[in-house]
Amino acid sequence: MTRYLPIAMCMTLTLGTPAMATDDWRLNECRMNNGTPAWTSYEVRQEIRCATQRWPVPGGPSRAIAIALCESGTDLQDAGGDGYAGPFQQSERYWPERRRHYKPDGWELQRMPAHPRANVIVSIRQAHGSGWGAWSCA
Repeated sequence: MTRYLPIAMCMTLTLGTPAMATDDWRLNECRMNNGTPAWTSYEVRQEIRCATQRWPVPGGPSRAIAIALCESGTDLQDAGGDGYAGPFQQSERYWPERRRHYKPDGWELQRMPAHPRANVIVSIRQAHGSGWGAWSCA
């Protein structure tokens, strides 16, 4: 009987772990910001690299970063104001529908197109499915 106790304890401990780890993974994957409201250019680049590993795009991460830098005028934290916002200059007009369409199931993404993580994830998923044709810098 004592022989089976360690096995039963291990099974009990590991049964609850996968679901929790999966949920944490979904919420935390590609969360490259250090928790502050402002993102650095380095953090945005890391966000792009992470997203392109998950959803490969034509030209890979270096092309994605080059397009973001071109689109946002090298200000990867571009807040918009001219109808376009964020690193990939997503259209504020079309953002709600794009966010709904490209948001990964179970992921939390900010509703504002200027938010770097949301902008990058939606843009990379869009490029993953359709290529870079929607971007003028492509």
